[in-house]
Amino acid sequence: MATPDRTVQGPVHAAKQELTETIKFLDWLWQTHHRTASQQDVSTWLTTGPTIRKAIRTFFIFAKKTGTNMRVEIGTTTPKAGLPYRRNNSLHG
Repeated sequence: MATPDRTVQGPVHAAKQELTETIKFLDWLWQTHHRTASQQDVSTWLTTGPTIRKAIRTFFIFAKKTGTNMRVEIGTTTPKAGLPYRRNNSLHG
């Protein structure tokens, strides 16, 4: 039987992961380049580490909605028949 604590456990954990990965990305970006994110920076970050790094996508959705960064796109990875595939889920539209 699900309890209120167990019901929110998954979403809370996912939110913590998104925040943690965003902080790691921003720290890496500053330590490495001392500037704001370019598409190349985001692509490098996503392709050179674990798949959990895709959690920074929420940050860029927020950045687009607030007008902070309109140029970065992050696709989503969705498993299909046991194999991951890239689906372009542009933040520009």
